[in-house]
Amino acid sequence: VDPRGFPAGSVGRLISRLVLRIAGRTVLDQELACGPGSPGGWDGPAVLGGHRAVGQLLVVRPEFADEPVTAQVLDEGAALMPLAGPAALVSAVAPDALRLRRVLDRALTVLDDQSAQRTSSSVYRMGKEGPTPLFTESP
Repeated sequence: VDPRGFPAGSVGRLISRLVLRIAGRTVLDQELACGPGSPGGWDGPAVLGGHRAVGQLLVVRPEFADEPVTAQVLDEGAALMPLAGPAALVSAVAPDALRLRRVLDRALTVLDDQSAQRTSSSVYRMGKEGPTPLFTESP
């Protein structure tokens, strides 16, 4: 038994689905399954690569429609990818949850920096009718 009370060597199961639709159009539909009973390969180098934490950050900003983010590797095991539409996806794996959180926080800072260089800062509420501006600040 490990310190958390689980049988030694036990592995949990994760099933995650992330869907983004904008104006009725599917921009992202991604599913990840890891652990016992999942399709083979989830623990291999193409998915977790020995890491214990996995996370995604999905950012939707109207300015991404005209100027998509630049695809880039943010860290070992983390990538920023533009999506069709005003969105960007960061996918990351890390040795633990704390490191994952730091990587995703850094990704948000990179996105904020890219946006600040392009345009004014705006906060939007997403609804069925699309984004509604709540406020805008000029640089």
